[in-house]
Amino acid sequence: VKVFMNDKIANSLAKGNNEHPMGSVIVKEMYDSNEALAGWAVMAKTQETTDKGNGWFWYEVTSATDENAIAASGNGVVGCISCHSIASKDMVRSAFPLK
Repeated sequence: VKVFMNDKIANSLAKGNNEHPMGSVIVKEMYDSNEALAGWAVMAKTQETTDKGNGWFWYEVTSATDENAIAASGNGVVGCISCHSIASKDMVRSAFPLK
């Protein structure tokens, strides 16, 4: 995967904040075993509080060619929250700083 984040969340992560500000955005490009783009996932903070994951908008598409291959879209997506709830800082599982 390749991970991209905006300055808002990068600054928050650098400060070690336990909760990130509204407007924080992370985009993850996912690749298959042949290193071809296989989809992407987005998480964007839409509220000041995380609210058990409901304060994040989640979007994931599992194909780079099929626009209907949407695995998640919306605030409070249960599958996203269940995976990201193990993160130590506000649902963010990506290593920081980025390499």
